[in-house]
Formats: sequence, structure tokens, C-alpha cells
Amino acid sequence: MKTFFNILYKLIKANNPLYSCDEFNLEKYLNFSYDYEEKENSHIISMINDIHFKFKKNITNSNNNIDKFYANFSNAKFVSLNSILDNSFYKNELKEKILTKYCLAQKYYFAFVKLALLYRLKKYKKVVDSDLLLNPLDEYSKNTFVIIQNNSKYLFCLRDLVNLIESDITYSPYFYAESKWPINPYNKQQLSKTNLYNIYFKLRESHRPMSILFHCFFKTSLNLIKFKYEYEGLIRENSIKQYVYNTSYTELYTPIKKMLKNNQYTKLLKIDLAFPKAKFVEIFRPFFYYYCIINYDIIGTNKIYLYKSLLFNKLKKFYEYNKNFGKKYYKVVYHDKKLNGKKSIKRIETIINMDYIPFHNIEINIVNSNMNFVLYYGDDISDTNELEDDTNDTSDTSELENDIIETSDTSDISDTSDISEINEDLEQDSVS
Repeated sequence: MKTFFNILYKLIKANNPLYSCDEFNLEKYLNFSYDYEEKENSHIISMINDIHFKFKKNITNSNNNIDKFYANFSNAKFVSLNSILDNSFYKNELKEKILTKYCLAQKYYFAFVKLALLYRLKKYKKVVDSDLLLNPLDEYSKNTFVIIQNNSKYLFCLRDLVNLIESDITYSPYFYAESKWPINPYNKQQLSKTNLYNIYFKLRESHRPMSILFHCFFKTSLNLIKFKYEYEGLIRENSIKQYVYNTSYTELYTPIKKMLKNNQYTKLLKIDLAFPKAKFVEIFRPFFYYYCIINYDIIGTNKIYLYKSLLFNKLKKFYEYNKNFGKKYYKVVYHDKKLNGKKSIKRIETIINMDYIPFHNIEINIVNSNMNFVLYYGDDISDTNELEDDTNDTSDTSELENDIIETSDTSDISDTSDISEINEDLEQDSVS
């Protein structure tokens, strides 16, 4: 604070400058002088005292919101300046002279701030010099950002730093926004507003894709409460996306099965328990994202109604593309040579039907799509005839929904359709 005041005193050619924070000294007060010929100098001295008064007032009374505003020294400076510029009793010529010297003081002040930063960057030791994946970082790379805290340097990859900031400002347990102020993960200290602004402008200069969430946080002047309430929908959607695409397949397996059972078409799929869970979740993740938006996004938005229709139709087309998706089949492979004039079984292979159409390849005409999405949740089924035909197609299967197929070079094996009989043949072959 004194640095800025010293610069202003130099500009008005003051001797033995006085500071409101110092104890009163009569001798120093009597020896204080400045260039009296320039009328704006006396107003600058009054502005210095006013800045100190507004800044110090916060220390004695911190419960008042207005006083919290003045806690930041930069805010106190501009409020004091505006009180002069907005005063109708000041002539425009006098305002111009005061503003000129104020701007000069700001220019010199930030030059010293930049010099101090360069000194710290050169003198302080690096505590962290690798990214979160332990890859070494170059301090002078355009993709590296240096944070100085506790007289130490912390090097971050710009990508990692933005991800950490997004993770904190969009913290949403159970999809409810509980934004937190970004912190340094290595020492758990909060990042200053200066650091956050520098990170934002560094990101823009790097020509990397701008983070939408970080940009929205910047638009609210880094006001966490304002950001949480103005962009609640964006935060909710981001938390849903992080849950769907970053959660392990073991946790998503059961909710995805529930989603399929809630659809009147996919509930008819007979997916075998042997179907690989990782592959199963990978296939249905995009569908599950729509499902979560429908159930957990902010109620009343048009997106929910649109996604209901899209999800219903996409699941319907997925089912129609391969109604036997997920079923288990047994493939009987015979020996090339016959034994005693009969074909002998070499092995039985298990095959699971994994033929499917990817989510993004399912084209839906939004205008002409079936908007009767109530069917997705209700028990009312309009296409009863179609569904009855589907169930009849699977009525001839066993309880395990298993079929037996053979290689193309074999004859009819209707007499060996029972799995137990095939196993007996295998045992006899092994004995012989």
C-alpha cells in the first residue's frame, strides 16, 4: 500500500511524506511540503487519506458488507478516485489532471509489481516441477503456468490447472451445485483472484479451446455465489456428464440395466449374464447420459422433453436393429473325419450376439419422431401386436435362452439338440 502512496507523493513532489497509518509526528508534519502551484496536488493528498481510511475501516468493522468491499486495496483506490470524478463541484480540467497523475502512479506501480514478480520467479525454488502424470515441465513453455505460494514455485500444466479449477467450481454432490473456491492441490491453499485471472488470460493466449465453465466463472467476476446461481443448469449438466463418462463400469452396470427395463422395447432383450460388463456399459453410456438428463436435470426445461423423445426412439431402433442382442448361442464343431461312420463332436463354442448399432449412428428425425414419449415410463403400450410378435419369436427358447447352432459343413443335428446329450457324446469321445 505504501508503495502506491510513495509514487503519488513523488509525482506531486512531496517532501517528508505523511502516512495515515504512522503515528503522529509534529516535526515531520511541519516539514511536510509539496508543489503548491499545481492545484490538483492537494486533492491527491486528500485522496490518499481517503483510500487509507476506506481500507482501514474494514479492519475495525468487518461485519458490514460494504466494508468487505473496501478490504481489497484496489477497490478502495478506485472508489476514492470515482468520488472525485463524479463530484459535480470539480471542474473537468481539474479532474483530468488528477486522473492523469493517478494513471501515471498506476503505471509505475504495476511496473514495480512486475519487477517483483520476475525477482520471485528467479529467486524462489521450485517445489513441484512435473504435471499430475509426473511428466517434467518446462517453466518457460507456453503451456506451463507458475503459481507462487509460501515463497515457493509450483509448476502446472495449463490443461491440468483448468481441470482442477473446473472440478472445484462445479463440485456437485448428488448433482446439486456446491461450488468451492479453487485450491492448490499440493498445499491445499486457495488460489488468489490474481492467479485465477492470470490463468484465464494465459489460456486465451495459448489458443487452446476455452473452458466454457471457467469462462462463465470469469464473466461473474469470479463471484462464486453468483456463478452457482446464474449457471446452475450448466453445472448440473456437467456433473451428469462427469458421472456418466468417468464412473467405472462396475458402478454403472446396474443403473443401465434398470434403464433398459424401463423401456417397452429394450426390456424384451435377453442379455445373458456372461455378456462382458465393460462392453455392455461402453455400448449404453450415451443412452444412459440421456436417461440421467431426463431424471436429474433441472425440471421444466425443453431439453428434458426433447431427450425423452430421442431416447425412446433410439432405444426402439436399437432393439429393432438386432432383437437377439446379448443372447448366448452354442456352436457345435465336429471333427473332419467320421468315427465309425458317425460325426464326432470336437468341441462346443459359446457365442454371444454382440451385433448392435452405435448410439451416434441411430438417426432420428426430430420433427417426425414419435413424441409419445409417455410410453417410456408408462405401462400403456400402443404397438401391442408388434410386441406380441416379438415375444412369440423368443417363446421357443429354453429358460436359459440358449440356442444350438452348428458349422455350415455339418448335417442336421436335431437329435442332439439337448445339451446334456452333447455332453455325453463328448465324454464318450474322450474315453474312446
